[in-house]
Amino acid sequence: MASCSFPVYDCAICGQESLTEDEMKTHMLVSHVENSISCPLCDLSDITEEEMTLHINAVHFNDVYSPKKCNRNSDWQTNIEKLKTSFTNFVTSPFKKRPKKEVPVESTGTEIKKDEPLELERAGQVHPQTGAEAERISMDLQSASNVEFAECPVCSRSDIRENDLSSHVEAHFEECDDDDNNEPLGRMQDLHVAKQQNYATANRKEQNTDVIEVQKHNDSDSNDAFISECLQEEERNFEQQLKDQLMARQIQEEERQMQERREREEFKRLQAMYGMDDQGSFRRQSDRNRERAVWNGEMDVASYHEHQRQTKLALSRGVDDGKSRTTGIIDQLIGYYGYGRGPRGVQFARLSVATDHYGSTYGDKGWGCGYRNLQMLLSSMLHEDQYKDKVFNGRDTIPSIPKLQQLIESAWEKGFDTAGSQQLGGKVFNTRKWIGATEVVAMLSSLYVRCTLIDFHHPTADDGTHPDMFAWVKRYFDEGSRHGYTQTNKTPLYLQHEGHSRTIIGYEQLKDGSMKLLLFDPGQPTKTMKEFLSGHITGQTMRFLRKPLTYMKSRQYQIVSVDGILSERDYQGRAQLPVRLLGSCLLCVTKLQQ
Repeated sequence: MASCSFPVYDCAICGQESLTEDEMKTHMLVSHVENSISCPLCDLSDITEEEMTLHINAVHFNDVYSPKKCNRNSDWQTNIEKLKTSFTNFVTSPFKKRPKKEVPVESTGTEIKKDEPLELERAGQVHPQTGAEAERISMDLQSASNVEFAECPVCSRSDIRENDLSSHVEAHFEECDDDDNNEPLGRMQDLHVAKQQNYATANRKEQNTDVIEVQKHNDSDSNDAFISECLQEEERNFEQQLKDQLMARQIQEEERQMQERREREEFKRLQAMYGMDDQGSFRRQSDRNRERAVWNGEMDVASYHEHQRQTKLALSRGVDDGKSRTTGIIDQLIGYYGYGRGPRGVQFARLSVATDHYGSTYGDKGWGCGYRNLQMLLSSMLHEDQYKDKVFNGRDTIPSIPKLQQLIESAWEKGFDTAGSQQLGGKVFNTRKWIGATEVVAMLSSLYVRCTLIDFHHPTADDGTHPDMFAWVKRYFDEGSRHGYTQTNKTPLYLQHEGHSRTIIGYEQLKDGSMKLLLFDPGQPTKTMKEFLSGHITGQTMRFLRKPLTYMKSRQYQIVSVDGILSERDYQGRAQLPVRLLGSCLLCVTKLQQ
């Protein structure tokens, strides 16, 4: 077996000895390039792998084959100078050879000559032996800073000129073909592949990072647009809500104003209807309505002036002119209900004392019913001596409406019905204010007349009628009747209900057990009431007086009855007595005390 000797080298960085050329390359790449971040020849550190490769190739001249060890304890400039000197000696003189290792080889019949020059072609680089070649390399190194270099994709060298890169890479592949079992080169290729994979992975991560950043940016823009749209929608909704609220408030305010206007108009209408607007009076309304009658042809001019003269005279005297009065009706009714020859279906009837009918005239039409019913009641009292002397001072006259208004105000001044006085403002004279049962009681009481006010304040039957009121009226007239006689000694009853008042002059008892009230209504014209004076009364004529139970369906009724003369003691205390609610009736306390 023969042996072959190859040159060996020492690492100038770490001092490792006895390395062949291929082992030196692998050692430098693995130990001092791939796994290190600091420069092995100087103090430069904290740089990337690519920056380190460029730094070593450009600054340190890629002097990895120095036969001397690097003094790592010296400063950077000293190491640079030593490396430069070693590189100059390296390229200008043959390599220093250590004792050659004997490598046994199989005998092939030939021997390697000892004096043959060593050619370093393993890494694609031929180390020159001549001075001219060394000088050329030195000049190339001096101008390295002006030459563009490229990086080898196999060994990662970055000091290769772009023109020499193709031949350098081909040398790597030729070397692989010559020595397939070259472990250091295979390791370099694995490292290269791993490096390329890491680079590709890094690129993918960077690309993925860019994609994620772009996606985040897009998502951020999308979110900003969505948030902006939501805010705009909320702002539009808020503005719409404000508009709706303002519109609702405006509509509500308009409805409130309209309701107030309607209420004011209704109140004014009611005031005008009940005479509470202080507009007009009996005299002014009388003159205005007579003028309208002349205009419509209902009255001639001569009659107009005659009526006006009589009205002024009556008002000045305080008595009624009698134009709307109808007398003698009660006497005609007594003959109509004569014993044994009454109307068909009527068992008997009960009538009050003689009472005159007073109808509305030009001056009080629409509001004077209370005063006209009061005149009817006074006309019945005029036929009784006890009332004629005390109330009328022996005269046979009935007060006019303005005079009755003055009498009511006088009663208020005496303390009668102070609540009613406050309600009507303490004034009814020269107005068109309506009066009711309480004003009638106050005035009659101030004239020493004992009277009773009865209030039927709700219906007593399921159909809305007042059978209890009918029963009370029947008992009232029955108490003053004599057996077999139609007329009684009872005065008529003042009947008040909402919006109107009438006078009850009696009742009819029918054969089937029911009854009908007989009423004088001031709304009936005088011409109609005079038909009873003809002596020929029929059922058609009686329909103006008869009112059955089913006809009387107002919610509330009040009745005023006259019961005699008050004593001086009762008169002094009557003004201070209130009205109390007893059962279903309101009765004056003075009546209960007797």
